[in-house]
Amino acid sequence: EKVVRDLQREHPGLKLMNVQPFNGGRGKSVALNSGFADFLLTWRGIEIRPRHRWIIGVFDSDADPKPDMLKKVSFQFNDPKVGGVQTLVRIKNYKTSFLAKMQDIEFLAFARVIQFARTNFAGSVALGGNGQFVRASALDTVALESQQQYWNNEALTEDLDLGVRLLTNQWKNVYIDNTDVSQEGTETLLSMFRQRERWAWGTIQTMNRFVFK
Repeated sequence: EKVVRDLQREHPGLKLMNVQPFNGGRGKSVALNSGFADFLLTWRGIEIRPRHRWIIGVFDSDADPKPDMLKKVSFQFNDPKVGGVQTLVRIKNYKTSFLAKMQDIEFLAFARVIQFARTNFAGSVALGGNGQFVRASALDTVALESQQQYWNNEALTEDLDLGVRLLTNQWKNVYIDNTDVSQEGTETLLSMFRQRERWAWGTIQTMNRFVFK
């Protein structure tokens, strides 16, 4: 919070929202839903631009995006069928940790092979939680009306869940690797195990919802 307060002195348009610990402990989706709901309330009735031109960017707190990211991502949304864009993710601490270096290699291999293939196969890219961009009008079509949510609070991997919902509603998800966002890699096997365990259960949860239902 202090970091954001300091930044607000230079950037008065930056808004800080505090999510109560009870809700914040449920995961990132609660913060995303709270932030987007506040945005919609703030701009209600003031359509500066058509809603289909609103793009929502999602980053983690340790994200370090390239300066050219917004320009390169926005170009992809010139295609009206594109609902989501995922950028390349790099590991910033790869020089200080062997485990982090292996993750950087893993992310590069996954992105440039699997994600590239998915881009060219019906725009079926998987969205991640960092460097993710979504068209606001696309979010409208996949909103969970019964829960009044855009990002699923019950999903262990809310990014994967959202990406699949976009695909099932005929939106395209694309991947670009000509810009990237860097993040901190885990440096202990225990923290990596906990991370990958969540990813694994989140994938199973999503498959159970959309594939085996």
